[in-house]
Amino acid sequence: MENKIEFLIVIGVREQKAQLLTTLAECGAAICHVVYGKGIAKDNELLHVLSLVPERNKVIILSLIKSSKVDNCLELLDNKHEFNKSNTGIAFTMPVESVVY
Repeated sequence: MENKIEFLIVIGVREQKAQLLTTLAECGAAICHVVYGKGIAKDNELLHVLSLVPERNKVIILSLIKSSKVDNCLELLDNKHEFNKSNTGIAFTMPVESVVY
């Protein structure tokens, strides 16, 4: 059995913090750390071309998840929170090679 873990980063709308944390708990994410962020994007032509709307208040959730659960978790975020649509959120992972504690 492989015990690899990944660092999961989720950035979403601040008002969805509770729902995002519930979804992450459902898919087995652990050690969720919540940080509030403030976007710095200004309304400009490039954002309109990319169909993006500047959203200032963000929630950033940092967590660990088993590699075997990543695909399911990203799919849940797409389905429940519509991350596959513009201006809803983004989630990505990075492999964790080692941990010292």
